Amino acid sequence: MKAKSRKRLLISSVAMLLVAMLALGTATFAWFTSSTTANASGINVQTTQASELQISKTDLNWGTSVNYSTTATFEPASSANGANWFTAEAGKRDEFTKKDGTNFVALTSANKSGYVFEETLNVRNHGAAAVTGITITFSIGETPATTGKNYVRVALVPVTVSGTVTTTTLAAATPSASDFQAGVFDVDGVAYNAVSAVDAAATSITPKTTYSVSVPNLAGGSDAAAYYKLYVWFEGQDVDCADVNAGNALPSIQFSVTGTTSQS
Repeated sequence: MKAKSRKRLLISSVAMLLVAMLALGTATFAWFTSSTTANASGINVQTTQASELQISKTDLNWGTSVNYSTTATFEPASSANGANWFTAEAGKRDEFTKKDGTNFVALTSANKSGYVFEETLNVRNHGAAAVTGITITFSIGETPATTGKNYVRVALVPVTVSGTVTTTTLAAATPSASDFQAGVFDVDGVAYNAVSAVDAAATSITPKTTYSVSVPNLAGGSDAAAYYKLYVWFEGQDVDCADVNAGNALPSIQFSVTGTTSQS
């Protein structure tokens, strides 16, 4: 009798474990169905100058402020390295499961603009004295809980550009996978499984919630610069990225660059 009881208890425990594993598996994917998109109109990102610092985006037009704007409509995407982006389609409106029988679809440079905003944010010292303690801080605007703020991701990632820096070389520069994963920011900081291959391979990323990036000290007298890739997207692997929250606008994002000029 005791043996039967222990056997029944073991079967019950295994069943509970399988249910738990199934729950984790079905919560992995959070994609919209094919008829749904998330609006990301009017992305306006602005930076301000401090000390003798200047800033630019990929056009390398250096100045004291930069404004990025787009009227794109985003669909969910995911990336584990910033270079390879993927999308998928949900099976049903009321569940977080990728559509059966399909792999993730790799995005190309030709159609990536509908899924991810990619630019650069570059900082240089245009003064004669060195600038230290340089920090890029940013904020994601306060918006109602039902908006895209729940599943928006912002990544600000350092990149190295060899040789003469041009708009072409800067646009082509890609970060290392580890730098990309360390540079992802989110409102709630909950870990998610970023898509890394069409066969559903994934990489766990825990976003930062403190929106601050430290820039290396920049020497004076030589226009020393630091270059960063900026990515903004709706993360398809976030459980809030579901049809019920679709069609929400991207919240405003404001950047600020500060630093201290060395006194000689």
